[in-house]
Formats: sequence, structure tokens, C-alpha cells
Amino acid sequence: MTWPWWTTATAGSTRTTCPTIKPSIIKHARAILASGAKMLTFGGDRYVIYPLLIADAEKYGKPLALLHFDAHCDTWPDGSPDSLNHGTMFYKAVKEGLIDPKRSVRVGSAPGTTTSWA
Repeated sequence: MTWPWWTTATAGSTRTTCPTIKPSIIKHARAILASGAKMLTFGGDRYVIYPLLIADAEKYGKPLALLHFDAHCDTWPDGSPDSLNHGTMFYKAVKEGLIDPKRSVRVGSAPGTTTSWA
């Protein structure tokens, strides 16, 4: 079904290696946003979200409101600026001012999961 205000497209993939993954994803996301498109991202490994948030915050300003569907909170503390993994991206995003936890919602957290944003 197509609505006049809703057009979808796949933006493809980006080829990358571990040392270049963060800048590669940011570059790819910047190109998508520069085209006038908005990103709605599903699936993939969870650490992909952090570079996408960086590109979105550059485009739309900080902090962003986030609607997060996941059983995991992904807010494990991590003070290393160079690390990036599936469990720390929202911790880093809140600490860096990319996400406003007061305007963000997490849906589907597993029982016993910490629900704090940071």
C-alpha cells in the first residue's frame, strides 16, 4: 500500500571492516539524510544504531527523542570513547547528549532488564 506522504526505499548496504565501521555507517547515513530522506531503521546488529544517531543529531539537532523496540536496554556503562558494541550504544548516546531520555520510550524490555537510560 502506498500513501502520498509515505514513500519507502532501501538505501542499500555499506561495505566496511571493523576499524572503519563507525565512520562508514555515519557517512552512509549522512548521504541518505542529505538526499532529503528520513531514516527508519530496522534490524541489524544493535551497535549500528549509535552511528545512525550521530548522523541524525547532526541533521536534526541534539538531543533526539527515541522510540526503541527491543528486549535489551543496551545501556551498559562504558567510558571508553573508542569502544562500540551492542550493549553500550544508548549509554554513550545519552552521555553525549544525542538522546533525551525524558522524551524517549523503550518498548518490550525483558523482565528483569534495567530500564534506566544511563
